[in-house]
Amino acid sequence: MIDLNTKQYSLDIIKKHIYEVNLWDIIKKQKINEEFAVKYILNPRYQLTESERCLTVDDILFFQPNLNREKMLLHLKIINFDDDDSVDKFDTYIK
Repeated sequence: MIDLNTKQYSLDIIKKHIYEVNLWDIIKKQKINEEFAVKYILNPRYQLTESERCLTVDDILFFQPNLNREKMLLHLKIINFDDDDSVDKFDTYIK
């Protein structure tokens, strides 16, 4: 398991461990980009807890002031949440 509190990780490493960490911790402790925020943080597939399902664009922008709202909204329009990426589906992960 990765320790988001003490080390900065590449987005590839965070993506690889996405089911092991809380999405709130990612936005509070790691530096992410607009695409990652939409594709993983706002994607219902990776929101495993009730608090994660409540995450909004405004929450992300509060903790990630480096991000651009317009870019995030653009990514929300173009990203297909049903499209599989290199992250395995949760069912595969827990086996």
